[in-house]
Amino acid sequence: MASSEKDNGRSYPGPPLDPTNFLWMMTEEPHCYCQTAIMKAHPEVTKLMGHKPLTKYIILGIMLLQVSIAIYLHHTHPLSWVFLAMAYVMGGTANHNIFLAIHEIMHNLAFRGMSALKQGTHCLCRPLSQLLA
Repeated sequence: MASSEKDNGRSYPGPPLDPTNFLWMMTEEPHCYCQTAIMKAHPEVTKLMGHKPLTKYIILGIMLLQVSIAIYLHHTHPLSWVFLAMAYVMGGTANHNIFLAIHEIMHNLAFRGMSALKQGTHCLCRPLSQLLA
C-alpha cells in the first residue's frame, strides 16, 4: 500500500473492503505495551534482554547435528521406522530451532552488529538446514 499525505505511517488505513478476507484489528501492536508493562513490574527482566553471544554457537551445533543425522541415515530406507522417527523427532525439533534462530538473528540478538556478512547468515541457515534435513 502506497503512503499518502493523510497516512503518516502510524495511522491505520482501515479494514479491507472484504472483512472476511483477513482478521484486522484496529488497535496498536501489543508487544510494546506488554514489554513496557513487564519491565515496570519486573525490572530484573532487563538482564535477560539483549545480545547473547552463545546463540551463534548453538545454531552451529544444531546445523552440525542435522548434518550428522543426514550422514548417519544416508543408507537407511526412507520408510523405515528409524528414518521416520529420526526425521520427525530430531529433524523436526532441529528445524524448528533453526527457524527460531533466524528470528533471533533478525532481531540482532546473535551478533553485536549487523554487517552484511552476519546478516547473510540467516540466508545460509534456512536453506542448508532444509537441504540437509
